[in-house]
Amino acid sequence: MIEKKRIYTLVTLCIATAVAITIARADQPEFPELMSNARYVELRSKNDSLMMCEDSVQRLVNEVRDEFSRNRDSVTNPVDIDRFTSHILTLEEAIFEIRQQRGDIITEINDIEQEYIVRHMYSDAHAEERANSVPADSTATSEPARE
Repeated sequence: MIEKKRIYTLVTLCIATAVAITIARADQPEFPELMSNARYVELRSKNDSLMMCEDSVQRLVNEVRDEFSRNRDSVTNPVDIDRFTSHILTLEEAIFEIRQQRGDIITEINDIEQEYIVRHMYSDAHAEERANSVPADSTATSEPARE
């Protein structure tokens, strides 16, 4: 029994560590060089704010649904039922709007990142071509070595 608890604890710790590492990496930009791009930083900040806002509104939706479920037996008046459903619908519309805004922002972030990738792939390809065209030993001559 104790061995099972140890295994369970070990597995739980491994999962918690993996989740913590994933969360820590999620906060870091994929391309740190883009953090000098003011528009990119602004878009990431807006996306983070909207994500927190979306989470808050989603929690409100869940709270209203839970309240409705807890009071289902006592809420028999159609006006009260309409009030709950109208409130939930309003919150879900807000979530939809937030998600649309985030979608637009994420599209713009992706465009900036793709432009960065293409620009650097192109410049890296030319740098590699230039490196391949220059002899490895620039002091080498075409004359054969004398004995």
